[in-house]
Amino acid sequence: MKIRSKITSLVCITALAVTAVSIFLFYMAITENTEAEIAHLRGLMEKERETQLKDLGDSAYAVAASSNFYTDAISAIENMRFGPEHSGYFIVMDYSGLIYVHPGMPDAKNKKKMDFKDSEGREIFKEIIERAKKEEKGFITHKWPRPDGTKPVQKLTYFRVFKDWKWVICSGLYMDDINGIVQKRLDEIKKQKIKNLIFFLSTVAICLVSIGLFADFIARRIVVPLKLASNTIKGISSSSSIFKLCSA
Repeated sequence: MKIRSKITSLVCITALAVTAVSIFLFYMAITENTEAEIAHLRGLMEKERETQLKDLGDSAYAVAASSNFYTDAISAIENMRFGPEHSGYFIVMDYSGLIYVHPGMPDAKNKKKMDFKDSEGREIFKEIIERAKKEEKGFITHKWPRPDGTKPVQKLTYFRVFKDWKWVICSGLYMDDINGIVQKRLDEIKKQKIKNLIFFLSTVAICLVSIGLFADFIARRIVVPLKLASNTIKGISSSSSIFKLCSA
């Protein structure tokens, strides 16, 4: 029985070690896949927002380019809206910081706002203008509250220069909702991850029981013949001893 127990134990210990490694690798694979999927989803959504902003900014640029007078362009761009509930609008200013269009701050029209600061204290208009003088178009991220809130959230702004009038045309979209969408998807993945892990562990448990039973069966098939052979040898040895005694 000792040999049988040792064989069975050795097989079971080996199976448990392999199982532990398999569970670890399985968990790591799921985690890596989750991180890759979330990063891909976030990247796609951010790229989509950038494309949307670029198209909007280019539309406002086209209005300015097709207008004979800047007053016509101002009137047209002031009435352009986009985004959820048409809450988005364009900001137009020149290199000196003079505001031509800003529906969100009507009192700022025809005033210089070069020192205007965002929620983080950054002189955001100044930053945009300085970049616009070098790049003509680009993106800038900053913090600003939503119209219906007071907490500053991430906002992405696209700017494009209209050289004829030295205008900087800006359009912006909030980015904080991306975090909510990503988190929702992450929660769904976590639930599926738990289900997959439970299924994997159940399968492993069944395999371990099967391996244990099979190992015990094999051990018995090995030990029984050995035991029979051992008994036979002992029998022969005993017979020889008796024969010697009788002969003596």
